[in-house]
Amino acid sequence: MPPTINDMPVNILEKICSKLSDDYREKYRFILRNVCQSFRRHVDSWTPKIEEISIFSNFGRITVEFASTEYLYDHENLTVDDLISVLKFPNVKFEKLEIGEKSEEFLENFLLKIESLNLKIHVETVELNNSGREIDILKFCENPEILKIDNSKKIPIEEIIKNFSRKIPKITLKYDKLNATEATEIVRNENSNLFYRTTIWSIAV
Repeated sequence: MPPTINDMPVNILEKICSKLSDDYREKYRFILRNVCQSFRRHVDSWTPKIEEISIFSNFGRITVEFASTEYLYDHENLTVDDLISVLKFPNVKFEKLEIGEKSEEFLENFLLKIESLNLKIHVETVELNNSGREIDILKFCENPEILKIDNSKKIPIEEIIKNFSRKIPKITLKYDKLNATEATEIVRNENSNLFYRTTIWSIAV
């Protein structure tokens, strides 16, 4: 049987890739890992140099930004697989993980995959659009320092503080609009480090 691309030696692959650019591991990581199984095994051994990950999924299309480079996906399984290939590294700490608009089905599959692998995501800042289960990602985040929530759905302040203030040093809540009653609720909160900035209430605990 003649050799195939799967049989290409790793050193040859690296030599070819080095001709693409100096930062080929960052630029072509997700292209190369989906070429064939042998490429995937090798690429997945590269420690990611990615500081921020943003995920948006809606209307059957999923957009993921890895370090400001945008990737569009039509298939949930492929998206989850690419995400896990980066998030699985226990010694890598990301600056930001953001989950914006999302499809419930995609989010469910993503969370189940993380749980099945018992992953712990090391990340400094988590940003969430609090409209559903995306808040559950916090169960898999290892000691995040900052939590930012778009609270336009108006989850009660007490509920958020009760669930997360002891685990996360700083919580920022964002509102599209805030009426007098809701503003009073925030001001009456016992936390003395509450402050207001434009449409954002921040709670440092």
